[in-house]
Amino acid sequence: MLKLTGNYRKDRHGDIPDPPVGAPDKPKGLSRLASETWDRLIAALLEQKTIARSDFILLEAICREWGKYKNFNNKLRVIRSDLTESTKGTKMLHPLHRASDRALNNVVRLCQEFGLSAASRSRLNVEAAAGAEDPLEKLMREQAARRNRA
Repeated sequence: MLKLTGNYRKDRHGDIPDPPVGAPDKPKGLSRLASETWDRLIAALLEQKTIARSDFILLEAICREWGKYKNFNNKLRVIRSDLTESTKGTKMLHPLHRASDRALNNVVRLCQEFGLSAASRSRLNVEAAAGAEDPLEKLMREQAARRNRA
């Protein structure tokens, strides 16, 4: 943003390296669902140009947590009951619900790192698709150019 508006100064802001865009290798040992999630996730992030080979750890975590979430929900569907009995005989929410919620919260939190939600996408500096230029960015670039000429 600072470069775009003409306010960037290397002596103040330093040089922030951007890792090269590229897809990491798919990890071995992913479940079928986690592997399918990996493929879809990599395709989306490559399209957004928000992925680097060094992101493999977080991407693997997202895929594994999503696999857990879906697995827990499938087990709950088979059980067909949200409640279970405690050791003392009282009714309580089945423990798989808590595990499922925890896995989903992990997925959501990790996805925010890659701009995979509407709110987090607005905080990322994501390039527009090829051939499409954001009118606001164009206006800001033109204004910065005029200021630099003056």
